[in-house]
Amino acid sequence: MAIRLIKRGRKYGIVLLLATQSPTKDSIPREITRNVSCGVAFSVADQIANDGLLGSGKYRAGIRATDLRMNTDRGTCVAVGVTDATFELVRTFYIPFEDGIDDVSPVVTRAVALVEETGRAIEAPHRLEIEAAPVDHLADINLVMHGERRVRTQVVLSRLAEHNPAEYEGWSRQRLDRHARHRRCASRQVARRDGHPRRGHRRRAHPPR
Repeated sequence: MAIRLIKRGRKYGIVLLLATQSPTKDSIPREITRNVSCGVAFSVADQIANDGLLGSGKYRAGIRATDLRMNTDRGTCVAVGVTDATFELVRTFYIPFEDGIDDVSPVVTRAVALVEETGRAIEAPHRLEIEAAPVDHLADINLVMHGERRVRTQVVLSRLAEHNPAEYEGWSRQRLDRHARHRRCASRQVARRDGHPRRGHRRRAHPPR
């Protein structure tokens, strides 16, 4: 999936960002490293991690994120493929939100205050609501019969409730019969037990839609 997105993402305006704390040849598939155009590495411990993120041979070429200091250079990274330069040192803003330190909330509060001060409203992007596909009751009945020729109605109801609780929980025999009859597949007597008739459904009466 990731490889297909990388190859086709630009065509559809998709930018895929991949992050890992274990940048080795075993943790990153070779097809991914071959198709990634940009690499970024913050402070790493060794040559393997360095080349896993920035590309094979980068450490030997002197492009080394191992030179970055773990705490002192927080927010600074080595980047390749971002511009035409062989590599770049990029400094980002590191806003701590850890160990009881919260510098994120003040930034958000200040940004919201500035928006309110200018009288501009933040409009949420329009999102298309995805309508759930209608439930095909006949197909579900056929599915839960598990290929059996005859199945008791109560068993069918139990399997339907297990298959899709939101749709079939609480269904009665009458309701199942009503939906089946609508498709001309009403239940019928399929067996007797202890002298009592049992109603059920025949699989041949429920062909896939």
